[in-house]
Amino acid sequence: MAEKSFRRLREALGLIQHGSFFNIRTAVVFLASAALLCGIYLVASAARGTSEREGDIRVALLADAHLIGPQYVCCTESNDVDNESIMKTVERLKAAQQQIEALSPPPAAVVFLGDVIHNGYYSHNFEWYLANRNAYTVGGEIFGNFSVPVRYLWGNHDYHTSCGSAADSYDRTGLSHRLFRHFLGPAALPYSAVQMGRYKLIFLNAMLGPSWDPTHPRCDTKYASLGAEQLVWLERQLGGGGGGGGSGSGGQQPTFVFMHHPLPAALRNEAPELKHPDVLSVLLAHADNIMAVFSGHYHRHSFATIPAAKTAAQGAAAAAAHARDVYFSPMAK
Repeated sequence: MAEKSFRRLREALGLIQHGSFFNIRTAVVFLASAALLCGIYLVASAARGTSEREGDIRVALLADAHLIGPQYVCCTESNDVDNESIMKTVERLKAAQQQIEALSPPPAAVVFLGDVIHNGYYSHNFEWYLANRNAYTVGGEIFGNFSVPVRYLWGNHDYHTSCGSAADSYDRTGLSHRLFRHFLGPAALPYSAVQMGRYKLIFLNAMLGPSWDPTHPRCDTKYASLGAEQLVWLERQLGGGGGGGGSGSGGQQPTFVFMHHPLPAALRNEAPELKHPDVLSVLLAHADNIMAVFSGHYHRHSFATIPAAKTAAQGAAAAAAHARDVYFSPMAK
């Protein structure tokens, strides 16, 4: 996303820098490189400098594997770095798996921040993917060997929408979601939430709203959008209700939110019929119990913190931490 977009977000929220923004009144998030080759290791604990206690969690974060299959033709990416990197995605993800599984103590889960597959659509017919080895086959083989549970969210390269042409787009529900579940297993849901220790983890899907609907006048796949149904679900999750890990805690449960796109790329006012019509509005409305929002997408690592003295809207509004990923790992050979 261009610097102009970040400037607009800073103006809207006030004094917020590009990076990750933690609600440090409720919990402190410690991020540490675990030499994963392609990610970060998150340890969530109640207070800085304290020893871990019951309910604390450890989670490995990975993003943007961009797995390819035998149909992929090199070299059509945007630059030479991309073209070189994408041919190494399979070996790098396998190396990351080995390092994750060697961690001690082990993480409770791996959270994959989207772009699992790179432009893997070659037929509108689901049966084609069963009959031909493809990128989803590759993904299923690798993730099927993970001993640590994997929680997925999806990125822009996991879908294919051509704005203005439904015929050239691939059905998100009828095809994409069937492929995810079939090859990656029952945890490969369009979006979900789970309880881990004392925390709720929410996994959003930024490709289900109007910016990814080929027939919608606001279709523009540079932008993330959740759609009205998911926005209502998110509001319920953050309010302490709903399934997928809701504890009925009246909205005071510390929560981590995961979305492929960083928040500056999120479409504003996508569902004007709702009280909180976009993802940023929902997060701001429930800022007190959001610890952080983690994103991938930009293939760079960055985070920043906000002083505790900021207002709730400034200091506790979750925004995007960008997990260093498989695709551009500086440690990869």
